[in-house]
Amino acid sequence: MIRTMLKKTGVCLLSLSLMLTNNISLQRTQAATKKGAALETKTGEILLDGNDIKADNVNGLTYKGFGLLSGNSTSDLLMDYKAENPESYVKLMQYLFGGKYPIFTHIKLEMGNDRNNSTGSESATMRTKGEKPNVRRNPGWQLAADAKKINPNIKTSILSWKKPSWVKTDEDKYIGYKESILAAYKEFGFMVDYINPNTNESWGGNSDVEYTKLFAKWIAAESTKTIADKEALALFKKIKLVVSDEANVVSDQVAKTMKSDKEFFDAADVVGYHYKTADDSNGGMKWLAEQMDKEVGNSEEQATFSNSAFRPSNNDADPTVAGTGLGGSGSALEMGNTVIKSFVESRRGHVIYQPVIGSFYEGGQYSFKELVSARDPWSGWIHYDASLLILAHISKFAVTGWENEENSAGIWRGVAKASKTSAIQTSSSNAVNGRNGGENYMTLAAPAKNNFSTVIVNDSEYPMTYTLQTKALSMKII
Repeated sequence: MIRTMLKKTGVCLLSLSLMLTNNISLQRTQAATKKGAALETKTGEILLDGNDIKADNVNGLTYKGFGLLSGNSTSDLLMDYKAENPESYVKLMQYLFGGKYPIFTHIKLEMGNDRNNSTGSESATMRTKGEKPNVRRNPGWQLAADAKKINPNIKTSILSWKKPSWVKTDEDKYIGYKESILAAYKEFGFMVDYINPNTNESWGGNSDVEYTKLFAKWIAAESTKTIADKEALALFKKIKLVVSDEANVVSDQVAKTMKSDKEFFDAADVVGYHYKTADDSNGGMKWLAEQMDKEVGNSEEQATFSNSAFRPSNNDADPTVAGTGLGGSGSALEMGNTVIKSFVESRRGHVIYQPVIGSFYEGGQYSFKELVSARDPWSGWIHYDASLLILAHISKFAVTGWENEENSAGIWRGVAKASKTSAIQTSSSNAVNGRNGGENYMTLAAPAKNNFSTVIVNDSEYPMTYTLQTKALSMKII
C-alpha cells in the first residue's frame, strides 16, 4: 500500500490522475485553511473496482467532455478578433480546442432566424425558401470550421429556437437544415454530426416524437438523386438526432416513450436536458445510459454568474466563515459540482455551456456569464476565467470524446460506483450548493483498466479527508 498526502489551500478542486499498482489507498487528501482549521473535518471514501468499468458500453457511459454553444449573438465579435487580432484569436482557439486532451470536444450552433430569441439575434442562413444558404452570415459556422482545423474530431450539432418566416411546414424546416448543412460542407469541408429536429426548450410531446421519426426517415431516404456528392451523402446519412432539450425540467415522457415505441427509440440517438442534474421520476436517464447504451447529457448548462477574478475579495459568510474564494453561488466550484452531480444522478456524460465565449459589446446582453470574455477585438484583449481550469481538471486528465465503431479509441468511461455527490440542487434553482461540505467526486477510467482520474470538488469551508482504494485494475507504477 502506498500512502500519499496532498494539501491544497482554501476551497479546492483536486484531480487525481494516478497510474499505480492494485490495492493502493490515497489517504488524507485535504482542503484546509487557517480559518477552517478549527472546523469539523469531514471524511470520504472512494473505492474504484475495475469490474465497475463498463468497457462494452460505448455510448452511454463514455465521457464526452464539454461542449460550446454558439447562439443568441454571443459569438458576434469573434470574426472581428480573427480579422483585427488574429494572434489573439488563434491563441483562444488553441486553448479551447487544441492539444492531445482538449477542454472542448463539441460545438453546438443555433440556427438563426434574424430575430432576438433570448439575448440577441442569430442570422438566418436562408431568408427565403429558394435562397442559396449563406453560412458565413453566422459566426458559429466559421467558429466550428476553425475548431475542426485544430481538432478534426470535434463534433458539431445544430438546433433552432424559432424558425425563419419562410418556414411554414415541417418539411420546410428539414429543407432549411439540409441545405444549410450541405452549404457548410461545401464551404468549410465538415459535416454536422447531430441535429435536434424540434424546438429548443419547447418539447412538444407526441407531436415531437412523430416529427423525430419523420425526420429520421427523411435522412434515411436521401440518395444520389437528392445529394449528388457521394461523400457528402454518406456523411449526411450518418447524422444523429437529439431529443428533448427541455429547460429546468426532466420529464419522464421521453424515456417512457422510448420503452414503448421502438421506432422512436431507434430514431433518437441522444437525450439532453437543460440546467437540471436530476434523473426523471422513473430513472429513465440511468436506464438509457447504463442498460440501453444511449447518450444522455446536459445539452445546455450555465457556466458561472461572475468573473472569478473578483471572487477572492468577497466576504460572504456561507455558512459561517467570511469569504468563499473561488466557491459559492454562481462560482467556478459550483460549476464543478454541477458536472459531478449530473453524472452521479443521471449519468450525463457530456455538458454543453451557454455561452462559453461572451463575444459581444459590453452591456448589450449580460456581463460575465461566460468562461471566456472577448468583447474588445480592436485591442485583442481576452479574459480567460478560472472556471476553465475546473473543466481542464477533468478533460486534461482523461481521454474524453466519442468512441469509434470498433470500440478502439480508448475513450474513458464514467464509473458510477466510484462517484458520489452531496451537493444540493433544489427544484426552484439551477444552482448546485455544496457549501455544507461532504463527498463530491467523479471517477473516469480507461476501458483497459490501466489508468483513471478522480476529480474531487470541495466548495465549502470544511476540511475534507478522503481515502482512495483501488482493486481489479491493471496498473503499473511509472
